[in-house]
Amino acid sequence: MIQLFIIADDFTGALDTAVKLTAKGILSRVLVVNGPLDFESQQMKDASVLVVDAETRHLTAKDAYDVVYRIVKEAVRAKIPYIYKKTDSALRGNIGSELAAVLDAANEKKLAFIPAFPKMNRVTKNGIHYIDEVPVHQSVFGIDPFEPVKYSLVKDIIQSQSKVAVVNHYLQQFNQDADAQGIHIYDATTQEDMKKIANYLEERNETYLLAGCAGFAEELPSLLKLERKTSELVAYNKNLLMLCGSVNPITIKQLDQGEAQGYKRIRLTPEEKLETNYWDTKSGQHLLDVLTEELKEEECCIIDSNDKQASGIETIAYGKTHNISLDEIRVLVSQSMAKILKGILERGYKGMILVTGGDTLLAFMKEINVHHLKPLEEIQPGCVLTELHYKNESYQIITKSGGFGQPQLLKDLLNKINDFEN
Repeated sequence: MIQLFIIADDFTGALDTAVKLTAKGILSRVLVVNGPLDFESQQMKDASVLVVDAETRHLTAKDAYDVVYRIVKEAVRAKIPYIYKKTDSALRGNIGSELAAVLDAANEKKLAFIPAFPKMNRVTKNGIHYIDEVPVHQSVFGIDPFEPVKYSLVKDIIQSQSKVAVVNHYLQQFNQDADAQGIHIYDATTQEDMKKIANYLEERNETYLLAGCAGFAEELPSLLKLERKTSELVAYNKNLLMLCGSVNPITIKQLDQGEAQGYKRIRLTPEEKLETNYWDTKSGQHLLDVLTEELKEEECCIIDSNDKQASGIETIAYGKTHNISLDEIRVLVSQSMAKILKGILERGYKGMILVTGGDTLLAFMKEINVHHLKPLEEIQPGCVLTELHYKNESYQIITKSGGFGQPQLLKDLLNKINDFEN
């Protein structure tokens, strides 16, 4: 029976949160919203938590509000005991409109919002959100080409999209306006701060509507008394294929370091990325044959959608020549990466697969017409190992948000895989 319903705005975010619960013995399912939700379906029967990807990250504020409102209404009608709105740990997306939608759909007056993720060095102090000690709008997320974060004051981010009142609770000093209506933002710089907030909310019986990223999700099993089950030991598949659809500088550093360590790096040409039918042509099919054979010989291989020049000038120039906008480029790249991965799997690849970027992962799921994944474990910080079933085969897919991970990520993953074998 579903005890907790979580709504994320992208696929990697949904998985980041689900795996925090899996690590504590909470059986969860991750689903891409594809019509009305069935909380009583067979695949939900044994799960305590349902995490859905509402896929609202790139929508307008109004459209995101409408989607989240509809989904939360379904959960309210199904009498789900607890609802958690998962937000991006860098505060990208439609934060204000989606939190307002949760309040309105649940017909509640208050919602607690804990945006910090201390274990990833993303903290909130005096109402300001920081990434690696830098205000978020001045960090790499402030220069994101598709969804730059414009403010660091969390209140400003919310009120840029919503008229809902905001109340700040600073470190060690919960606001005297604790009973005020609206969105209550809580500072946190450590996991201990998160535990104190959880205890405070439990004492006040304010746990029905909550919001935050995967950081506060770690506190939900204890806070909400979720049913725990014994976790299974995971046997890792050999070898690693990294499919990079992210332009985040953090991910690009990981690729550069992997290449420097001798891992094969294949950069796609603008035509391979932006011509929608390329991978269905004779040339595309032949290249997939070649790629699949090369993967069998490599311990680690990277298929990279980024140009050699970090600015992406080559792909952007190709787009301009062929009347393809920047937004269309993002979509087409994801679709091409999805076709590549599908083609490689259908040619018999059995190794572990790391997919960076929620758009890339979602495009792949749509390409193979699969709508849910089973989270297994957090194999590295910010990296979620999942199980996917496709054409009677089981595959291990690691998902990672573009902004997560240390530069030596690929080496660390391979060390963990090899250590398990030994």
